[in-house]
Amino acid sequence: MDEVVNLIYNFFPKGVPFDDIKYTTSEEHTRLYRKRSGFEGKSKFLAELQRVLPNHAIVDWTNLDEYNCMQFKILTLENQQIMDDDLELIKTLGGSRIELVFYVSVLGNFYYYKYVQTNYEDGEWTFNNPIVLNDAMINMNSRIDLLMSGNAYIKLDHSICKYVVSDIETELLNFGEVTIFNCLFTELETAGTA
Repeated sequence: MDEVVNLIYNFFPKGVPFDDIKYTTSEEHTRLYRKRSGFEGKSKFLAELQRVLPNHAIVDWTNLDEYNCMQFKILTLENQQIMDDDLELIKTLGGSRIELVFYVSVLGNFYYYKYVQTNYEDGEWTFNNPIVLNDAMINMNSRIDLLMSGNAYIKLDHSICKYVVSDIETELLNFGEVTIFNCLFTELETAGTA
């Protein structure tokens, strides 16, 4: 965990509020934006994901202007294409779908993934993290873990992702709220439930 926290301190100034001019003019903040803007590996990862999961629809949600990671959403159901309309897709799937949300940090060689189940019933959307993994999900995990270990990436477990880095603040999160997940991946989401 120390290795991960020390990496974070390279990109986020310690003890400086985000709205302080010292934050945006700090070496750490400058280093963060240089790292994001200089990253060129997205197309390689997308191609490799498509190679190891050829029968799964993969959507690239990467936005390096805002986040510190590549993000991909992968349908767990094989041979089901993403449709233009979420409502059309969810109805085609009988009111429920499960997708793997895959994060790859551009700040260091770390990755994380979680499953999200989306349900639509009686005009209402609900989202949760499935506790029980089926065979297809376990197979996807194995393929992704093999791919990533071959590229010298380390999977962060849930407990590390949820660790609070108390002396860091971000644009959206105050001191005491920022986790390792927020720093390495995105501050708009959490690592979900274990």
